[in-house]
Amino acid sequence: FAELGYPDVDFSNWIGVVASGQMPEDLARKIQTAVDKAAQTPKVRARMEALGYEPIAELPLPQLSQSVRAEFDRNAGIVKTFNIQP
Repeated sequence: FAELGYPDVDFSNWIGVVASGQMPEDLARKIQTAVDKAAQTPKVRARMEALGYEPIAELPLPQLSQSVRAEFDRNAGIVKTFNIQP
């Protein structure tokens, strides 16, 4: 965005697995453990790096939920401010 004349715009692109907030915590932890384990395999890491992604440290579920909520709220504000329509 800086190259386009918007030096204050800062977005990151991330991928992850998202489920309903109604999911039981023990099931969410099992899924998180399986996804984290898969993400550490050489094949998955190589593919992610080939796509330009950098692996980050695993986040505890509460911290991950807080991060996703903060990004959602930030983007919702942008959509509202600029009256972006789907």
